[in-house]
Amino acid sequence: MDSIDKTKKGYLIYERIRHKRVFWIAGMAFFLWLVFTAIMLFLPPYDFPSDKIFEIEEGRGLREIAASLRSHNVIRSPLLFSVLVMAFGYERDIKAGLYYFEQPLSLIDIMYRLTDGNYEVTPFRATIAEGATVYGMGLFFEERGFFSAEDFWRAAGLHSLHYGNNGEYLPLANDYSIKTDLLEAKPAGEGLEGFLFPDTYFFPPGVSPQGVVHAMLENFDRKITSELREAIKNQGKDFYDVLIMASIIEREAFDGDDGRIISGILWKRLEQDYPLQVDAVLSYVTGRGSFELSIDDLNIDSPYNVYKRLGLPPTPISNPGLEAIEAAIFPEESDYWYYLHDAEGQAHYAKTFEEHKENKTRYLK
Repeated sequence: MDSIDKTKKGYLIYERIRHKRVFWIAGMAFFLWLVFTAIMLFLPPYDFPSDKIFEIEEGRGLREIAASLRSHNVIRSPLLFSVLVMAFGYERDIKAGLYYFEQPLSLIDIMYRLTDGNYEVTPFRATIAEGATVYGMGLFFEERGFFSAEDFWRAAGLHSLHYGNNGEYLPLANDYSIKTDLLEAKPAGEGLEGFLFPDTYFFPPGVSPQGVVHAMLENFDRKITSELREAIKNQGKDFYDVLIMASIIEREAFDGDDGRIISGILWKRLEQDYPLQVDAVLSYVTGRGSFELSIDDLNIDSPYNVYKRLGLPPTPISNPGLEAIEAAIFPEESDYWYYLHDAEGQAHYAKTFEEHKENKTRYLK
């Protein structure tokens, strides 16, 4: 009996030792995991926005700032950043402004940069007007000393038929690997006309044409929300067609209401196999405005001559803003088939061609 008790006692001791060893190993593994996780969270994300401008807006709280830093891949953990800032007592010391990150920084370095107001750069401000073309953008950047217009045209793909192209510049070769499915709608080899979102940008000194184009594409991807994409999908329309229509509306309309009515007219013409007959499309290849177009212009043999050809032009004719894009997606139905604008930009609509001719006589002197 004693031998059995001794054996049992020995077994129990062994089990206790084994369990302690298992708990110790598990505890060490958990501790190492915590250490590893903490180290990883302190390190910069793998897609840290090097060579980019990050803005902290005035009046933002720590929680909002931390969330914004995470959404822009500046930090890995908003919670850890907030805890770190509060532990140092810096929650009220973060300075609003534009920060330039030349290379990836750790969580602590980011904290010190933001609390010291170490902006590192005075960025260049560039405001791109709604309806600007790739050609016009190139001239804009050249005039302000960013880089040559030609370099921008090559980076963005100046269309071979654009009036400013002398035949030397080739369509876009680089399809810019940003995280968006929108560029997939673009025909292979076509330029980025239409995709370069007009907005106010802040670029670091020495920014390249490719860097500018990339920033515009990323902004475009953010502006086209999931709701807008879903609306296009539900309508059974191709995104590139919608973008082409938006680019026309941007050059034809003077406000949102005007744009939605014109959108309804133009989509209706397409559905009824009626030519668009839009001056702005011809202007893209002639360089002449509505009041300067000649009879010869109206008869040119070009895929952009929507007086003679049915359907949309082959590419966008400008880079539209959000209002024009929304007008293209959400047209307003009406009985109108025709429209024109007088010298003051006032729209005049007509249900019949006879009414349209009367409007021409009355308003286009």
